[in-house]
Amino acid sequence: MRAVAALAASATFACGAAHAQSSANPDAAPEAPEADLAIQAQPSNFWTGFWTRQNMLGDMGGLRPWLGKYGVTFQLTETSEYLANLRGGLKTGGTYDGLTTATVQVDTSKALGIPGGLFNVSG
Repeated sequence: MRAVAALAASATFACGAAHAQSSANPDAAPEAPEADLAIQAQPSNFWTGFWTRQNMLGDMGGLRPWLGKYGVTFQLTETSEYLANLRGGLKTGGTYDGLTTATVQVDTSKALGIPGGLFNVSG
């Protein structure tokens, strides 16, 4: 019987750590006057090194810390696999398989005042 060799490689890319930063941007307060919106729109770490960022898109002009104050976090995850049958069997060759998942999480104690709960939506 012939041995079937298989090569499997998988990589998971987490595009953005899905949590609000604990040190919220004080310039991103929702009660700030409209005259200060131009100051808030300047992301602090947008042009820093891609590989050194905590989140892929940074604080997105203050949106991420503002949502974090209300317990809302989001995440985008990419999972990629390449599978191959190098010899033997009915068919040789390789194939790619990938899955991108978006997740939104709401901390119910911050958002609704209900302690001890998390609400997750993934798709």
